[in-house]
Amino acid sequence: MRALALPRRPLSLYLIQRADSRGDYDCAVVCCESADAARRLNYWTGLPTDLRAALDAMADPAAIEVQHLGIAAPRVPRGIVRLACPARLQLQLQAPHQALSIYLVERTDPLDFWEYDHIVVCCESADAARQSQPEAHGRGWTADLSTLDVQLLGTAVPRLCRGIICALYVAG
Repeated sequence: MRALALPRRPLSLYLIQRADSRGDYDCAVVCCESADAARRLNYWTGLPTDLRAALDAMADPAAIEVQHLGIAAPRVPRGIVRLACPARLQLQLQAPHQALSIYLVERTDPLDFWEYDHIVVCCESADAARQSQPEAHGRGWTADLSTLDVQLLGTAVPRLCRGIICALYVAG
């Protein structure tokens, strides 16, 4: 007898950030069922031990700010999508213009110090995501767009405008 596969409850994407930001890895994009679940998310599976230790301070749900970003794509697993630095946070809300999606853009070329590893961006298409740059002049980003891996994370909430949501900068 085969077990019936239950439909997965739709997951959402959230930006979580420590209310008392202290430095690197103080925020993350996560995929889970609700804002409360995002606030309580305190397991950091798959991360190196030093990062898990740095994130333990986020375990207090009262110390976490949560921003709903959108509905997750079906293949995005529950948990942390990407860590980021709050200093790179450029989340803006405005009246909707058109349907936007949320993408993860990762570099696949070798990184050097003082360069961006990845960005999470809100835009119209995967091509627009590939064209996005974490800074106005592209400093610390790659000029070879073919080395970028673009993954759809989900559909943005209507009030989210196009632009960089967060980014991770590799400091020396």
